[in-house]
Amino acid sequence: MIRIFLLIILFFHFAYGEYKNVKVGHVDKYYHNKITTSELKKIIAEVEQTLESQVGYELFGIDPNGVEISLLYVKPSIAKNSLDRKINRYEKKIKVLKNLEKELLNLKDKFENMNKKYQSSSEILNKKIKTYNYYVKNVNENKSLSHNQFQKMKQKVLQEESHIKNEQKKLKILFKKLKSLEREHNRKVNKYNHTIQSSQDLARQIERISHDMKIVKGNTFFNKVIEKKIYKQNNKVIKTHTKETITNKIEIYSYESYGELRAVIAHEIGHLIGLPHIDAKGALMNPILQKNQIEELKLTNEDILNIKRNF
Repeated sequence: MIRIFLLIILFFHFAYGEYKNVKVGHVDKYYHNKITTSELKKIIAEVEQTLESQVGYELFGIDPNGVEISLLYVKPSIAKNSLDRKINRYEKKIKVLKNLEKELLNLKDKFENMNKKYQSSSEILNKKIKTYNYYVKNVNENKSLSHNQFQKMKQKVLQEESHIKNEQKKLKILFKKLKSLEREHNRKVNKYNHTIQSSQDLARQIERISHDMKIVKGNTFFNKVIEKKIYKQNNKVIKTHTKETITNKIEIYSYESYGELRAVIAHEIGHLIGLPHIDAKGALMNPILQKNQIEELKLTNEDILNIKRNF
């Protein structure tokens, strides 16, 4: 039995609007003298009360099994060197992926053409064997043949047998090539899947380091991993098993004040419950952190409309 493992991995930035639970996650020791986990939990609760009091219904809750909100930190000088190295590795992996995509397409075409040839040759050979068996049966049943006639037929049978054996050898060689091509294709698929996974890991690391360099203050991740196992026998799918895992998280990378941390957390929770960015001055969901939100966390009319449209 041949087993083909296909791992497709998917990453996206927004989910459909829905109620979510959150909790305090990892806090880097860099922040230990700046904020406690209980203070962070207090900020989250304040965000919950402020937002929900304005819209009039629940948007999210605080629960030990909720999505983690973590505070992370990396020194900018270390981050810059690491970022450059990871970007270089990522670009190389993208080139490898593009080459593998071309190779897989070529292998697929080659396999399909060879498989068609194999199937066609098999059908032709089976018909020859069937005709041969019918002929031999008639020869054996014919009791009125002369000695010369029998010898001629016998010679013909031997020739047909030799021809069929040669065709069987050719077909066997073709089958081995077909299986070798299939194994090569599966190896390429595994390499392709592994490269996708490692490039996605690098992309997340690049994004995290960029955030630590204060390019952005925080981010919300919606990670969906689909693992599919396909079981094949005689080139036919006989069983498919799919496993789906979803891991969400919020990461905060830097803040200058209590008000800024509160505003960043509120913004990222907005993404968590399904809110997209809006281009409105002063809005919580503006992609650029607004000064008024740092001073006083408050939903604008545009934010409330955004919630009603998407939640």
